[in-house]
Amino acid sequence: MRIVLWFLFMGFILDACSCNHEKKDEGSRFLEHDYDFVLGFAVPDEDRLVLTEVFVGRILDHPVDELYLRGMQDSFLWEQVQRYYSWYQGEIIYHEDAEVTISSETQSVKLQHVGYGTYRDVNNALHIEALKEYMLEVKRPGNRLYTASVIVPGDFEILNVHEGDTVGPVLPKRLFSQPICYSGVQLIWGVSSLAQLYRSKTFYDSGARALDDFFVPYVKGASFRNDDLGVNAFYDEENNNDTIRYFDHEILALDTSASIFYQSEGLGLGPAVDSFLSYWNSGNIEKRSGLNTHGAKDVIGNFGAYNAARIHFWVWAKKDSCGIIGP
Repeated sequence: MRIVLWFLFMGFILDACSCNHEKKDEGSRFLEHDYDFVLGFAVPDEDRLVLTEVFVGRILDHPVDELYLRGMQDSFLWEQVQRYYSWYQGEIIYHEDAEVTISSETQSVKLQHVGYGTYRDVNNALHIEALKEYMLEVKRPGNRLYTASVIVPGDFEILNVHEGDTVGPVLPKRLFSQPICYSGVQLIWGVSSLAQLYRSKTFYDSGARALDDFFVPYVKGASFRNDDLGVNAFYDEENNNDTIRYFDHEILALDTSASIFYQSEGLGLGPAVDSFLSYWNSGNIEKRSGLNTHGAKDVIGNFGAYNAARIHFWVWAKKDSCGIIGP
């Protein structure tokens, strides 16, 4: 339970800690000059919630107050582009002049520009399978060519909770002086072949009054292991009844290149993941790039992949004495 509670609360501290990094007097954080910026993910057909998209733009070595990202349907891609803007504090502009193609041994699909640097497989023609290799090719004027290839991680599933289950009863306890009581529910899933980092995202039906004031209903976590992330069941101390909360849980198994290029989303991390991401965040941005730029020196980005497992379930939380959780 201690691990699960770490997952819930520590993530909200991480973004605040990033302010300790030294910032240049001029220009953007950790950027030496402007870079073309390419980002996309290969996701198996059965796990893809939207049409395949690739972002092609440029990240500029000067800070701006706000980024306006439009046109993307892929929320994970949108979040990652947004996080790169937030971390490196560089303005991101859009390229509308690229030719973007994703291919495999059996097909080649050209993505269509739909605005704001977003290129989409509008006809849903691309067929993607686990443990198969896919290649990205981006052509831009001036004989610019950026390429990358990735093998999609293997299928996996959540093992200890099944679709539609009601977990419990669990016995929540008070965390310090909060008026909300918590109980951690661990989730265990199978290992995904070729995956390095597991990123979880949980939607919970928040009926707790105090939680609504401080937290958004999505809680995110990341781990290298398949057994140390979970969810928290809770109830408002003023509620004298048992509570049943609905959870919508998603786990993305990211390949190595996507893990290296991954930007923390203000989520809960264990020490190993925190150290890993800090290493890549504090280094030269070019070192984490997964693109073959074919000689161009001003290009960064990645074409990664992930597999996904999703589940919907309920947690039955019993009202109890709500004692203080120890250290």
